[in-house]
Amino acid sequence: MAGGFPEADVTITPVDDTAYLIARWRGSDPALKPIVISGHMDVVEAKPSDWQRDPFTPVVENGYLFGRGSADMKLDGTIAIASLIETQAPGLRPHRDIVIEFSGDEKR
Repeated sequence: MAGGFPEADVTITPVDDTAYLIARWRGSDPALKPIVISGHMDVVEAKPSDWQRDPFTPVVENGYLFGRGSADMKLDGTIAIASLIETQAPGLRPHRDIVIEFSGDEKR
């Protein structure tokens, strides 16, 4: 039960050179529709020649952050997973299932 998810409720499905991760936290009422948290975990190539600024050096200009990943969703995904793990620790149980689905590539 890594992270509080029973092994039977965690699926990793290979797809070409990446994979999907699906984990289900079972709720107390299986008749209720689940809440699904969906996202992607991929990282794409960043060629400095394609950028107006160095993609690997964060820069703040006029209150905006520029740099590779500065507007990506990896923090959101990490917070969602960490929150579910922390919530499961004291033995709490939601009314409905909560499903995490992350793909290794946002285009698939």
